[in-house]
Amino acid sequence: MSNRETDTIVNDLQGMRSGQDFSRVGQQIRDMQESDPTHLQRNLQRINESVDMRNLGFPTDFRIAGVNEQNRLVTISEDGRTVEQRNMRTMHVDRREPNNNPPERWGSREVTTNPVDGSKNYTTRAGDNLWSIARDSLQHQTGERPTNAQINEQVRNIARENHIADPNRLMVGTELRLPNSEAQQRPGQQRPEQRPGEQRQESQVPGRNDRPAGPYSPNLAADSPERLPRDGGSSVIAAPGLAGDRAQDPSIYSRTQGLIQTTETGDRISNFSGKLDNGNLWNTTFTAQETQDRNGRLIHSVVNYENDMWSHGAELTFRTPTGNQTIPHVTQVETTFNARSGRYDTTISTHGGQTYRATTDRNGRIVSYQQTGAAD
Repeated sequence: MSNRETDTIVNDLQGMRSGQDFSRVGQQIRDMQESDPTHLQRNLQRINESVDMRNLGFPTDFRIAGVNEQNRLVTISEDGRTVEQRNMRTMHVDRREPNNNPPERWGSREVTTNPVDGSKNYTTRAGDNLWSIARDSLQHQTGERPTNAQINEQVRNIARENHIADPNRLMVGTELRLPNSEAQQRPGQQRPEQRPGEQRQESQVPGRNDRPAGPYSPNLAADSPERLPRDGGSSVIAAPGLAGDRAQDPSIYSRTQGLIQTTETGDRISNFSGKLDNGNLWNTTFTAQETQDRNGRLIHSVVNYENDMWSHGAELTFRTPTGNQTIPHVTQVETTFNARSGRYDTTISTHGGQTYRATTDRNGRIVSYQQTGAAD
């Protein structure tokens, strides 16, 4: 939202008095909340600093925090101790409750709770990136160390929630709304019923023996349009070596940028090489290549992992509708954007000769996954 639109809300409020109809201003705040969540706190601070509610005829001043799902204006009392839900037309207080949400510490980060919906908010600092923020948010919410696949999924969730087109570009001072982890089980929530022949995974981090029991194609509904990212982009399976350097991907020991080319059509081809952190002397080497179109959308990627007497490739873990899947001894991961479906098709090859095919939808969910080739 532009400064001019924020100024309009300020001017409208300053021209009103207690007892009048505040519906229009309430709707303007809701629109601001939905259209520009990244700068919501900054815009609300500007409004609250510019308007003293006592000048409008209210007995005390209060701060506007937003509009909740019940279409009530949520405000915080002048002393900060009370959260109030107000009728958006009359500004009459329908409900009061203590403001018991002091800032939390997530490691070195200070995270606040939004009284409107209970979501967590964090303002980025120098050195921050979405990967580390996603990792810390998952670890705090679940109490367990998340896998790389879970972290990358949370990165996509945060980017989607805050309308961030390029997760690799994060400005200092960006106000982030951190969505709850899907892995966090609510109190009283039951585990899904165990299916015949299916082993229940007790740990978030699957072991090397947690291999797919066989090919399957989940029967999922078509993509829900209202859940699609605003930029129409899709997400891909996060293969070690493609997510970034060690700061973004702990599985990386080292990663070096290679040749970058631009084709006549404007496509950008980037090459990388490096080593995975195997935890021993023989770190698996890899080479990778990514191709982006002129708009910055990934259209093709391939990463090859060392396959010799010292190493038989990498380990790839990702989430499917039936749980985490781990494929050991992966030698190649190749992903191609399908322009017709708007999805990504990924082929995974292993040292033993098996091949797997996975398709991710526009929300980054795997909608089909099957073994397409067996070992010789």
